[in-house]
Amino acid sequence: MVIFYESYETRRRRLFHNSSSSVSSIRSAQTSFRPKDLILPVSKDAATLQYVTHINQRTPLVPVKLTLHLGGETLWVDCEKGFVSSSFKPARCSSAQCSLATADACSSLNVCGHSIGNPIIRTSTQGDIGQDVVSLQSTDGPYVIRPDIDVSKSLTYTPLFINPSVNVNRKAIPLNKTLLSIDSNRIGGTKISTVDPYTVLETSIYNAIVSAFVNGMPTVKRVSSVAPFGACFDSRDIFTTRIGYAVPWIDLVLQSQNVKFSVTGANSMVRVSDNVLCLGFVDGGVNPRTSIVVGGYQLENNLLQFDLASSRLGFSPSLIVEYRTNCGYFNFTSN
Repeated sequence: MVIFYESYETRRRRLFHNSSSSVSSIRSAQTSFRPKDLILPVSKDAATLQYVTHINQRTPLVPVKLTLHLGGETLWVDCEKGFVSSSFKPARCSSAQCSLATADACSSLNVCGHSIGNPIIRTSTQGDIGQDVVSLQSTDGPYVIRPDIDVSKSLTYTPLFINPSVNVNRKAIPLNKTLLSIDSNRIGGTKISTVDPYTVLETSIYNAIVSAFVNGMPTVKRVSSVAPFGACFDSRDIFTTRIGYAVPWIDLVLQSQNVKFSVTGANSMVRVSDNVLCLGFVDGGVNPRTSIVVGGYQLENNLLQFDLASSRLGFSPSLIVEYRTNCGYFNFTSN
């Protein structure tokens, strides 16, 4: 396994940690080139429900398929499966690259390494740190969704570290507040995940939300559960609207009642058969590491902007609800 980590400041033609020169405009080391944004077209793998993308890597450049992991610290590939590159250079122990990558090992070949966890198959291993050419598409344009809507203008911001509360059908749900904060062992709290297909909740939180959700649809028949979901319904009792299924909204209330990340019917309900819809939330057990994990399905068709410098998260309203459009209409040609 190779972990790629390289400073943009030291080599203008190289990538560092998910930043890159443009596909169409790789500049020389003498030319300063700092694109405003980098674009990664993302698709959903139907079999695994993971979000995948492709980059061009190595010399000569070859397409590489990668899984998108918002919580991942590094870009890594399996170097034992046909990895060939004339531009690859291992990072030597005690080098700047090793320090930048917070290396935690040094091999007998004087190559530094780092522990890597795979959250999808829940395994971990050790990888060597190195540098190589990676090419991505860049842009200086806005986030334009057809028909010519700049979604970035509708962003609402919240601190990256915050303890949200939960509303269902605009009513606050009583929850054990200690579960919503992160303790000294980094247990509890809320996070966003692209490797969890659906939102995962600590058991008491899950039960409270499901109860309020069911009570908000008194005329809808509940049917047998379909794994991994615990709350399923007869779809014939649920109306379909232009903005998704007509079901109670679920809101994560952030720094105030006016700042909410809303999950509407388009992102809360999963069709599992012709006549069955399930609430796309999963019971995560009584002692999960994180109490609320907002999964990929609930993030779809929302623009998220991670402003690490200011330690804040920008998020748009649902594109389906606000603009009657979706992320599939992102205009790559005009950005």
